[in-house]
Parts: sequence; structure tokens; C-alpha cells
Amino acid sequence: MVRVVLHWIRRCHLYLGIFLFPWAVLYGFTGFLFNHPLVMSDQPLETFGREVWRGTPMEPIPDLDATARQVIEALQQRHGSGAAEMKLVVGQPVRYANDFAFATLKTAEGDIHLLFDALGGGGTIRRSPTAKPAAPEEIFPWAVGSTPPAKNGDGPKAKGSEHPAGTTDQLVLENSLADRLKASIPALLKARLLPAGEVKITSVPDLVFGVETQGRQWKVSYNALKGTVSGKPVDAVAPAISWRRFLTRMHLTHGYPMSSATTKWFWVIGADTIALVLVYWGGSGLLMWWQIKSTRRWGLVVLALSSLVATMLAISMYGLLSAA
Repeated sequence: MVRVVLHWIRRCHLYLGIFLFPWAVLYGFTGFLFNHPLVMSDQPLETFGREVWRGTPMEPIPDLDATARQVIEALQQRHGSGAAEMKLVVGQPVRYANDFAFATLKTAEGDIHLLFDALGGGGTIRRSPTAKPAAPEEIFPWAVGSTPPAKNGDGPKAKGSEHPAGTTDQLVLENSLADRLKASIPALLKARLLPAGEVKITSVPDLVFGVETQGRQWKVSYNALKGTVSGKPVDAVAPAISWRRFLTRMHLTHGYPMSSATTKWFWVIGADTIALVLVYWGGSGLLMWWQIKSTRRWGLVVLALSSLVATMLAISMYGLLSAA
């Protein structure tokens, strides 16, 4: 019986690894992209080292403790006796809250973005060519809200309004999503024993639909809370997304849609599956290792070492992130 169970554990370990190979490669590679901005960069990028600061005020490594003391002395001079006893805490590290400083160089050929190591260790230069002038966005002639009014005042009037569409009025519908939520929330508060208070709806999703008028199709968005209507031509060309941005956005995509099983829903299922399988791989891998008696001793040494290193790193990262 034990042999049969171990056989199935090994087979699951194997075939799950084969099935989820694309996800493993994707998460590994896209995680690598976050740490290495030069890989697949859609903008020319180069690095420079500490040597460029030779002979400049950035050449010497800054004494952060001395800078902190200067701040304290300046506060003491500014506030007199009220800050006379202020002193630097011994044993608490003095550090920059962020490792980098940034600057932008404006040129005729485009912007150049400069990143600097705050401790003078070098940095990067990223060039952004001047973007081509974007074609003026075509305004929905019957827009309602903050959009400029239609030319010559033409376009229909909003229902219940004396102003032409396109002005700063609102298109208010009866029994809208915002109204239904506001009227229904008191029942939720009562059912969940939440304290009573003023209900303020802060955001509702746009209602998106297509319309056809004067031989053209428009994608129209109506926001029931703001009372705004906007639209854009269906044939408008969406800006292209770079491969790097596409991959990193896939890596960060998370959260199940609450309604239907969309493409995002299936993608997140894959992310959850590989998270669970990674735990299974670890456990089944340890079990398979333990079955090989000749590797137990050195395996225990490696396992103890990895646990120690992981624990130390976790403690150090907790201190770093909680102090940020």
C-alpha cells in the first residue's frame, strides 16, 4: 500500500511539473524582468559607474551619521532650548529611505531619465525619444460632463436638462446603480450589525455600450455617480503595448472577477494552481529525497542551511520593509 501511494506521489510530481511548465517559465522569466530593466527594454538604457563622479561632490561616500547630526544641530539652532536635548539614537542605523535619486534632462531629441545611486555608486541613463504628436482625440458629439461642448451647440439635450450635451451638466437617470446602492446599503448595515452613519457612494463602474449614429459606431461610457457620458469611435486605434510591459503586467495580474468566468478568471486559476503545486512539489520532493537513504545525511545539512538562510533573510527584510 505504501509503495502504491509513493508511486502516485512521484507520478503527480512528474506530470504536474510537465503540465505547469509554461507557467513556471513565465513566472520565473517575468520575475527576472523586474530586477533587470535592461532585458527587453523598449527604451535605450545604459549604465555608468562610480568613476564618473571623480572630482565632483558625489565622489566621496557620504557620512550619513554626520548629515543626521547636521539636521539635529540645525533644529536646535532653529528651536533653541526646546530642542536642546535632542540627540542621535545610538545603534539605530542612519540610511536613505530609498536607494536612488532621479533627474530628467529635457532635450530637443526627447527626455533623458537619469537614475543615481544615492551613495554615489553610479546609475543608469534611459533615453525616451520625443513621442510623435498624438492625433487629436475625437470627442463624442453628445458627451455630457466636463467635455467641451459640441460645435455650434448642436447635439441633443440631456433628458431633464436645459443645457446642450457636452456642457458641465449631469445626465441623471432614475433608479441608477448609485441610487440603488444608496437605498440598499442600510439593509446591509442592519443585517451585518454595522454602525449607522452617512452613506456616501465613492465610485461605481461605468456602463459601457455601443451605439451607431450617422453611419458611425461609438463605444459609449455612462457613469451613474458623476452623471457623465463619454465615447470614442470603435475604429480608434489603441496604442501598442511593448512585450516587456505585456509580460510584467501578466505577472502582476491577480484577483478573481466576481461575475463571470472571463479570460482573467482562467488566468488567475493558473496562478493559484501553480502556487499550490509549488507547495506540493516541495513536500513531495522532500518525501522522494527521504526515500533515498544514501542522500539523507547531506540532504539534512542542506535543508538546515537553507532554512537558516531563509529565516535570516526574512527577519532582515521584515526590518527593512517595516522601517520604510
